[in-house]
Amino acid sequence: ACEKLGRADEAVGLHEQALQAQKKVLGNGHPDVARTLSHLGQAHEARGELDSAFECHDEAYKSRELSLGLEHADTAYTLGRLGTVCRRQGKDSKAMQYFLLAYQMSEKCLGPAHLGTAVAAHNLGGALHRAGELQEAMRHFQTAARTIQALQLGQGGQHPFLAHAQESARRCGAALEE
Repeated sequence: ACEKLGRADEAVGLHEQALQAQKKVLGNGHPDVARTLSHLGQAHEARGELDSAFECHDEAYKSRELSLGLEHADTAYTLGRLGTVCRRQGKDSKAMQYFLLAYQMSEKCLGPAHLGTAVAAHNLGGALHRAGELQEAMRHFQTAARTIQALQLGQGGQHPFLAHAQESARRCGAALEE
């Protein structure tokens, strides 16, 4: 919450304190430790400390893989965080690998009609777009937008991610026309 309020420095300190206490009481492989590692990684991301963020997310991934398995939403989410950090580091090829794994895992454990799967599809679409694979990128952007539209039917209002997915598809379509 601190990083969302622009207090990422405070967030890092609080997450580090929580992590030390949790590791002491619960051990390294506990899902709560992995969650705190993920939050610490996000706080490092907010501070622009991408190497530290990657280390935290990587440790969280390894912990979740052992404690929750490869077919769990939290494990898939962590792969997506690793992809995001790699993208921000300019490691687009590595980011695409993480985004692809996150998408495949999300589709398997959450199903195709889930917001988490739609976000993973969108992230993969972004990596494909940056790699110049525009047709494949468009397919993933459209999948994300359709999924979110279907999920919001009957709920009233519009999910904030829908406009983002639609704009990504529009930009990809414009690139395809060039």
